[in-house]
Amino acid sequence: MTKVMIIDSKLAISLRMAGYYIAPRHSPAWLVHRRIIEPAKLILALRLDPERNRQVTDYFLLPLGEMAKERINLTATPRSRFAAYRCPTIEDVLRAVMTKVAALST
Repeated sequence: MTKVMIIDSKLAISLRMAGYYIAPRHSPAWLVHRRIIEPAKLILALRLDPERNRQVTDYFLLPLGEMAKERINLTATPRSRFAAYRCPTIEDVLRAVMTKVAALST
């Protein structure tokens, strides 16, 4: 089931939990899944804590165009190609979303 948030009848955002995992021979990462047919242009990934995968540590507001695959890995490094989409707090997410909604209104 897909959870989609629609803001001001203009912007749809799919919500995803990004769970922490360590794959053999890879760096630790947080996995974000995307549906083949996605109902929104943005995905809000809630990155979970590495200890228990229960608490939200930060957020990524990802444009669907950046997700070429059905899943992506968010890493802890600031050099990640997705680092530009990181929002440390929910207030930062709200500012980013409102900026996008305002851009759609013009």
